[in-house]
Amino acid sequence: MITPSHIIYSWAVAKHTEKEPLSAIPLTTSRTSAFVIGALLPDVSTYIFFIVCGLIFGLPHSVMWDDMYFNSWWSIPITLTHSFIVWPVVIATASYLGWNFIKWLSISALFHSVIDFFVHTEDAYRHFYPVSDWKFHSPISYWNNAEYAAYVSAFDTLLVLGLLTYLYTKYTGWWRVVIIITSILYLFRLVVEPLISMTHGS
Repeated sequence: MITPSHIIYSWAVAKHTEKEPLSAIPLTTSRTSAFVIGALLPDVSTYIFFIVCGLIFGLPHSVMWDDMYFNSWWSIPITLTHSFIVWPVVIATASYLGWNFIKWLSISALFHSVIDFFVHTEDAYRHFYPVSDWKFHSPISYWNNAEYAAYVSAFDTLLVLGLLTYLYTKYTGWWRVVIIITSILYLFRLVVEPLISMTHGS
């Protein structure tokens, strides 16, 4: 799933499951921030990979995404940040040590990885690495139209807009402005991405 969707999913989950602290509003803010950062964290290595190999070194996309993404050393951090082994260990360790921010961040990152488990086909992650290299090749893809991506994208869009509406009801003041801007940017992406694809295909 695209990273902005992961962030909005986790943001909504954080707000829906949060309990007002007895004394400190910052605790609630910190927890929500951890969920948002955690949703982004599994994809950070992929963005770094794209910036370094694509923008700085100018490698062809076919080399990057068809070969290096799976077969170079870059695949190790990309795989580890989507691991069903790594994140539960971090969650357990953080819980034991009382590191609540790390615990919440890791729960969100694991949530991200679970969602990805169901929407990656030939580009599936090794979710049980480093214990196993096994991959689950889902029958549906979040990006490949030959594997029902149009339906996945439509479901994702409706869900995201519904969650943003829910979040709007949970905030007041300038946070509502942030949510409105987020909604506009998300809808703008839906218009721009097909136009870019048509331009590249012509």
